[in-house]
Amino acid sequence: MIAIFAALVSLALTPVVHSAPTSSLDASVFLQNGKDAQALNAVFANISTTDSCNDGEMACVTNSLAHCVNATWQLEACSDSLSCFAVPSVREKGTVISCSTNATALAIISASGATGGI
Repeated sequence: MIAIFAALVSLALTPVVHSAPTSSLDASVFLQNGKDAQALNAVFANISTTDSCNDGEMACVTNSLAHCVNATWQLEACSDSLSCFAVPSVREKGTVISCSTNATALAIISASGATGGI
């Protein structure tokens, strides 16, 4: 029973989607999501823990998931083998900020049709 529970928890925490979008997401929307993810990753590269933020904002700060609370970044470190990235949503317009491997983030962005890397 514990093994089944552990397997379910592991699946729930696995980084999202390694493939192309479902048929319900238009290819042009997925492409824009990829470009938006690339733009966010470029912005995240220049954010530091001492930068001000707006409450509720999410970002990647020093390779950690960051949530803005009281105008300061609260960091949640990614696991040792993972880094924080914005990736294109495969279900709807927008992006997802999560811990992932570089290879997975690049694969999802590339699947969107966006060029130029992460």
